[in-house]
Amino acid sequence: MADVTITYAQEAQFRRWATDPVAFCCEAVKIESTVTEVIDGTEVTKRGRVVPLNLHDRPYQVDCIEKFLQNDLCTVLKARQIGLTTIACALALWLLLFHENRFILVLSKSDGDAKKFLRRIRRMYERLDPWVKARAPQPKKKFGVQEAEFTNGSSIYSYTSASDHGRGDTPTEVFLDEVGKMKNADDSWSDLRPATEDGGKLWIFGTADGYRDWFHLKWMEWEKDPEICDIFYGWEAVPGRDEAWAAKMRRELGEAKFLREYPATPEEAFQSSGSNVFSVEVLTEIVPDEPRRYRIERGPTGMLDLMEEATHTDEFGLFIYEIMVAPMGHFSGWAGAVALAVIVIPVVVRTTEDMLTLVPDTLREAAASIGLPRALMITRIAYRAARAGIVTGILLAVARISGETAPLLFTALNNQFFSANMNQPMPSLPVVIFQFALSPYAEWQKLAWTGALLITVTVLGLSILARSLTSARKS
Repeated sequence: MADVTITYAQEAQFRRWATDPVAFCCEAVKIESTVTEVIDGTEVTKRGRVVPLNLHDRPYQVDCIEKFLQNDLCTVLKARQIGLTTIACALALWLLLFHENRFILVLSKSDGDAKKFLRRIRRMYERLDPWVKARAPQPKKKFGVQEAEFTNGSSIYSYTSASDHGRGDTPTEVFLDEVGKMKNADDSWSDLRPATEDGGKLWIFGTADGYRDWFHLKWMEWEKDPEICDIFYGWEAVPGRDEAWAAKMRRELGEAKFLREYPATPEEAFQSSGSNVFSVEVLTEIVPDEPRRYRIERGPTGMLDLMEEATHTDEFGLFIYEIMVAPMGHFSGWAGAVALAVIVIPVVVRTTEDMLTLVPDTLREAAASIGLPRALMITRIAYRAARAGIVTGILLAVARISGETAPLLFTALNNQFFSANMNQPMPSLPVVIFQFALSPYAEWQKLAWTGALLITVTVLGLSILARSLTSARKS
């Protein structure tokens, strides 16, 4: 760079960039343009030519940079294809070149994303005009895969959130990229939140990836915290995305995927993302079954017959949803308990009735011959004779509900954290197994198998314990 001559105009421009990051991004940074097309319902991104990063074409990007610099803690919830990761990379490059002794830490959801983040910054630096690189601080050595240091003492490190980086460190700026998809976002938040108290800045951005997960619950807290700047950029933030564009994308992607990828509100972002209970695509594929005709008796017997005919347990969940969840306005542990109780009752009652029917009439007649009242005859003679069968029925009922997922999804929903508040959504092992089994992560799938084994062992232990107690009492 020694043979590069810098003019007075270039020097003035460089000094102006030192206080104007937007001007630096627009006039110095160059990126590779991309074009997104939908082919057979799938979005395909194609790379194009190298062009200047013109933020003025997207005013929300300028707004994002300004809010990032004005606030110590800033969180952004966004739709896809907004370009905020590119803005974060450009802002990080500006901090490295125009500020001394900056310690920038980037945490991403995966090792590949962490390397990609720094690779973008390296390409932005390589595309700077020769005179800009000659005037700016020089890299101490070649850009690393996950770190880079400059002669002005500034450095940047990009790692996965699963690493221990950030604990004990005092970074001046922190970027949490795609925090909604991080496995241990809570740990990263707890470790890096104190950085803002020491004068550092924490910038969080990502897309929604689940309803009432960590990101969703934190976002609701951040919206109420006056010290945290929360920003939402929906699909309408990008110029050129109008109702005609939205209608076209809905046709190509489908309504469910469009809402998931391009939400218009924060509520829509979280409700349509992740592994939701209700899916528009699945609901539209439901084929109604022809109703069956049954002769139902009146009274308690008829009620039991009706409950037994509900062969699918999700019908119980829908029933409790209508009579409890909808009127209450929220999911709760009480609703889940009632749904499971409704499943258990007909099994226990029917089994008990059948076992009592099998008790010989001679036992009842013998009890009546010695003047034993009917109530005592039932409790002391009939119940004791049918005790083994009644216990079996109770164990069958417990085994049936131990793995139930559908009724709990409609009533108790789930909770990512332990909660003893029965008036709020409750965590349940079957739902966790269901969610982890559908996840793409091998570790989560192993945990799902562990949960299934835990339920099996628990039911087996209860059966052995009940049999032991019953045998002991017989002897």
